[in-house]
Order: sequence, then structure tokens, then C-alpha cells
Amino acid sequence: MSGERVLIVDDERPLLEGIAHNLSQAGFNIEMAATAEAAIRALEHSSFDVGVFDVMLPGISGFELCRRVRAEANDMPIILLTARDAEDDRVFGLDCGADDYVVKPFSQRELTSRVVALLRRRAMDARAAKKSQTVIVSKLRVDLARQRVSWDGERLFLTPSEYEVVAALARADGEPVSRNDIVRDLWASEHTGDDRVCDVHIHSIRLKIRRAGGDPRIIKTIRGLGYSLTQ
Repeated sequence: MSGERVLIVDDERPLLEGIAHNLSQAGFNIEMAATAEAAIRALEHSSFDVGVFDVMLPGISGFELCRRVRAEANDMPIILLTARDAEDDRVFGLDCGADDYVVKPFSQRELTSRVVALLRRRAMDARAAKKSQTVIVSKLRVDLARQRVSWDGERLFLTPSEYEVVAALARADGEPVSRNDIVRDLWASEHTGDDRVCDVHIHSIRLKIRRAGGDPRIIKTIRGLGYSLTQ
């Protein structure tokens, strides 16, 4: 890595320092915070390329911190660290705007690979953005050059992962895209992730389209094949 900035938030000092050490060894610049409140102050004065937030923080939780970051239209990739392994908790975290989650206990190597994958995906998006292309399906407009999605002129504020899902569907030109292909694009690596993450993102995107007055059925579920953008 070339000095990308990572904000790590965890109230367990040994774990916080362990994550910081390993990511520093991988070439990242690190800022640490023991509480969500401290993280919010850091975000007010600096920008970061990735956030790694523990869920179980004193005071404001990692879920709420993630939600507040997204409320500020900050689209930096976010990874949640959680000891909870129930599917509902993972889904809730993604609904709050997280791009990925890592369940404790985890290996430092795994977490580092997740951070690298998210940044690699963002770099690939930036390169693709140099090619001016806009895909319009009904009233949904996907501007691949500016990485923006709108419905009937109203911008949809998507997380980086949600945008990547919409972009993958837009590039498919109406053809179905499998969950596995979407997840592979999300990670931009050999890591296959969890295809349930794809379903959660699709659900969230449809909600945002509906809130903008659009028709969420524009993202069609094709049984056994995946999803497609359709008129």
C-alpha cells in the first residue's frame, strides 16, 4: 500500500494496538480511537481511506458511528468488527452502511486482506471512471464516470459497495448478473466473501430507490441466475 489512511476504533487497547501494528506493517498510515466520540472528532478534522470500527463500543456503538458517517455523505469504505455472529446482526451492520464485517476472533492477516481488497476495488473504480459512460434504464441513471446514481434527477446516496453492485448491473446491459459475480466484483480479489452480503445490498438499494419515488422492481430478481436491471 502507499500510505492510505485507516481510522481504527476499538476500546480494547491490546486489540486496537495489534490491528494498528499489522496495518502499519502493511504500509498504511494509522489513526486510533478508543471511542466513537473520539472517532467523530478525528473525522471532523481529517479524511480517511478506510474505517475499521468495533461494534461494541462504550457510549455510541459502532453501528451508530457507521450510520453517522454515512449521514455526512462520507463514502469511505467501512469494516465492522463484531463478536456477534448472528446473521441479523451482520445484516443490521450492512444496513447501517458498512461495506464488510469481520467476526471476532479473526486473524490479523484476514483483516488486512479485507482492507486491501476494499482499497483495490476503489482504485479499480477510479480507473473505470476515466472512461466516460452513462447507463440509463427507465428513470435510473448510472454515471460510471462520476460514480453517481440518480432516479429521475434525484441523486441516490449509496455506500461504495452499493454503488459497485449497481455499476455491475449497469455494465451487464440488461443481462443477469449472478450473486457470485457481484461478490467477486465487490472484493476485487480471489476472496469470495459471503453472497448474502449481495442480497443485503440489493435490499438497501431498492429501499433507496423507493424513497426517491422510484420503482424498486427495476432491479429484478431472476431465480437461479441473480439480478438484472430491467425497464
